[in-house]
Amino acid sequence: MKGLLVDSVYDVQGPLHVKTEDKKSWKRLDCVLRKTGLCCASTPPGGAVGKHGRQTDVTWLLQSLAEVDIYLGIDWRKKYKSPTEHGIAFKVC
Repeated sequence: MKGLLVDSVYDVQGPLHVKTEDKKSWKRLDCVLRKTGLCCASTPPGGAVGKHGRQTDVTWLLQSLAEVDIYLGIDWRKKYKSPTEHGIAFKVC
């Protein structure tokens, strides 16, 4: 079997706990992993609702996965106070 065609890659959508270096707490965001990058949507503080329903702020965390090193981690709950034992870290090259 030859390599996977880029056109046949599906988007993966679901919740993701995100923590940046300058923050102490983890934030749960609804994210979509696409072949073009990682996109996340979060609601404003307090879950503010506008006249067109719930307002969201869409942010591209990674716009190109080709320029990122990806690391898998275990036992992150103790070391990083993460919500789960396992994690993924992205480092921009």
